[in-house]
Amino acid sequence: MIDVKDMYLEDHLSLIEVSGEDSLTFLQGQITNDINLVTEKTMIYAGLCNPKGRMLAFFHILKFCNNYYLICPKSIEEKIIKKLSMFILRDKVLIKNPEELTLTGLKISSDHSILGKKVKACSLDMQSTSFNKVHITRLSKESDIFLMVGSRQSLKELLLEDENLKIISYKEWKKHYIQRNIPNIYLATQDKYIPQSLNLDLINAISFKKGCYTGQEIIARTHYLGKIKKRMFAGKCASSDELNYGDEVFSKNDVIGFVIDYMRDSSTSYLLMELRVDTKIDSLKVKDMQIELLKSPYLES
Repeated sequence: MIDVKDMYLEDHLSLIEVSGEDSLTFLQGQITNDINLVTEKTMIYAGLCNPKGRMLAFFHILKFCNNYYLICPKSIEEKIIKKLSMFILRDKVLIKNPEELTLTGLKISSDHSILGKKVKACSLDMQSTSFNKVHITRLSKESDIFLMVGSRQSLKELLLEDENLKIISYKEWKKHYIQRNIPNIYLATQDKYIPQSLNLDLINAISFKKGCYTGQEIIARTHYLGKIKKRMFAGKCASSDELNYGDEVFSKNDVIGFVIDYMRDSSTSYLLMELRVDTKIDSLKVKDMQIELLKSPYLES
């Protein structure tokens, strides 16, 4: 039986609602990806950058009941709403935190659950469907982890009717993303990294064919003319100390990168790191702890 108090991810992840008749064109001028790719049946990844092409946020973006929803860490919600609101000007756009909606992560088996049969059509990465006032997305075709968005009452009614569902904790959620090389941006890491150094170009989170957006000139120049000197890798280490976002990563005695994201699972820490690729990556350490690189689905490590 699902423990209702553990159902939601809202203590850690934020939903930012962007609505209004100009919301599509407004978002198109702000994010790294093409907002036209977002439909009721498809969610996308995208970055939000400053004019220098440095990332302020990394989003999941979905469309539900004709509104767009940006998902990001709770810690940056206030700053992102304020930043986006500065660019509304005369656009007919409303940006807010929708208090009536929340989100939860689920592991759904299509063979052993009522809900599994309803989402069987969602077989691809980021493929979505909606029913009973709930929006649900398969995060990866290789896994049975789903994201659900809806009112608390709708989610509660849907989940409690099926005893075979497994709620995903925030730690499990983060571990899934770290192992798939999907980044995030927190207060400590805002304004520090260009999208390509966090592999956004490798996870289809940047469109190089859309029109202008904040930071686009530098991002495009890096893509077409520059050599990408830093990339993101996943790793793990035996950890008795708490890591911090932005911690230095050493190769022997040289600092070659920084911690982008991490989660601690028992005595092991899983982490994402932005590392220089113009130098040999050898004997990696963070806080004197040896790092073992994990296999990346996007890069040869």
